[in-house]
Amino acid sequence: MGSFENLEYNSLLSNFKDLLKNNNLKFTKQREVVLKTLYEKDNHFTPEDLNNMLKSTYPELNIGIATVYRTLNVLVEYRMVTSL
Repeated sequence: MGSFENLEYNSLLSNFKDLLKNNNLKFTKQREVVLKTLYEKDNHFTPEDLNNMLKSTYPELNIGIATVYRTLNVLVEYRMVTSL
């Protein structure tokens, strides 16, 4: 990632942390990698596809499908991502 992309992602991450805090939700590494993966991928995929990607990329985090769905719901609700 170039410096512009890092700056853009850092701003997005900061907004995400604020959003979680304002909604009494915890910021976790699992939620962070959901956001990061969505940011880095240009293609569309299902929550199940995303979960499979996360499990293969971050097996040590033990990310469950419920975490993926809950995180996606928050991101969609606050228009940080769109659902098709």
